[in-house]
Amino acid sequence: MNRLIIVLLVAGLAPAVLAQEVPTTPAGAEAAPAPAPGSPEAAFDEAMAILEGSASPDAEALTRAAELLDKAYKGGVARPEVPYNLGVLAFRKGNMEEAARFFQEGRGLEPSNADIVAMLGLIAARQGRSGDAAALMQEALGLDEYCSVALNFLSEAEVRARNWEQALVYCRKALLGNPDNLDSYLNMAVVYYQTDRLELGELACQSALRINPAAAPIRNILGLIYLKQNEVRKAFTQFERATKADPDSMDALRNLATLVLNYKDFEAAAKAFETILQKDPENLAMRVSYAVALRGVGNFPAARTELEGVLARKPSNLDASYNLCILLHEYLSAYEDALKQCADFTARIDRKHPKWDEMKQRVKGIRDTIEALKDFGGTPPPAPGEPAPSPAPEASAPAGEAPSGGEQPPADAPAPENAPVEGGN
Repeated sequence: MNRLIIVLLVAGLAPAVLAQEVPTTPAGAEAAPAPAPGSPEAAFDEAMAILEGSASPDAEALTRAAELLDKAYKGGVARPEVPYNLGVLAFRKGNMEEAARFFQEGRGLEPSNADIVAMLGLIAARQGRSGDAAALMQEALGLDEYCSVALNFLSEAEVRARNWEQALVYCRKALLGNPDNLDSYLNMAVVYYQTDRLELGELACQSALRINPAAAPIRNILGLIYLKQNEVRKAFTQFERATKADPDSMDALRNLATLVLNYKDFEAAAKAFETILQKDPENLAMRVSYAVALRGVGNFPAARTELEGVLARKPSNLDASYNLCILLHEYLSAYEDALKQCADFTARIDRKHPKWDEMKQRVKGIRDTIEALKDFGGTPPPAPGEPAPSPAPEASAPAGEAPSGGEQPPADAPAPENAPVEGGN
């Protein structure tokens, strides 16, 4: 059986799809007749043609392939590729039980196939059965020491443990077995990103993109590499291309939205965060960033609603608390509410916090303003040393220092650090 056609990208793309064997016909012998149109065998051939014809089939192509494979499966085509690829499609959808059932059927048809065993290991890992996952991966490597699914699983584990050089060992070995394996290039690029070997990381990404230009996770990590090199426009281009290649790539969507927010294109940022929150409405960090973008375009009531909503769900969220303080004080001139909110934020930080001096001065300034209002009976001029309430900032072209990458090292690449707390003066 041939090697893998479609690779499993650790950020969530499809796992490997087994290619059917291409039978050879001895000289002088008659070729096997083509399957009858509409038969289960013809459906199998068409499905495999779809899966083998592109490094990254689109959603419509995968849906068609799934229909054809289902027809072949129900029609009794006894090829391991049939249950295997149905398992792959179930895995993509997150249906681990159904995927496991199909992989077990494929294993029954071909017990020595390392990729099938490794996929069962991935399912065990997803289900929290770490011991079973480790045993299945070792079994897969016993069947094929170059099994890329198993080696990439081990590489990803080493990335999480920050064992960078061992992660590279597994990546390189996987590439010996399958030079077109995008997982290996992705994990390799993450290692180079985390260890500041940025030129090597860029080379790994470019090698992967020559194999599949539409690989969103590769473009995402390449964008992060460009950010570390202060190549902001290049980073923006890569994040944008990643989201176009895979509109469901949450990493790329977050990175694109955060980048335009940090560079004060508030209107574009607001739209980007709206897209993210449609897909991930419980992401409180993204809601805080969305509120900052709403404040930037002058929609102060909506920004307040978002921030108060975050604090209702998680009162300890310091980013939301700080930004609500800023909004109430500088943009809404709601001094009584601002005093309460800013004092609450200050009470939950200490002198080591970067906002400590600012907040002590801010709280004092708000108190002075409230007292002045009592004396003047209206809105006074700014108190000495207190910044005047600012109008909504206008969107501007990117400027300033490029935001750094996030600190955690997940194998699907970290998002650049969001900066929702930088809204104050």
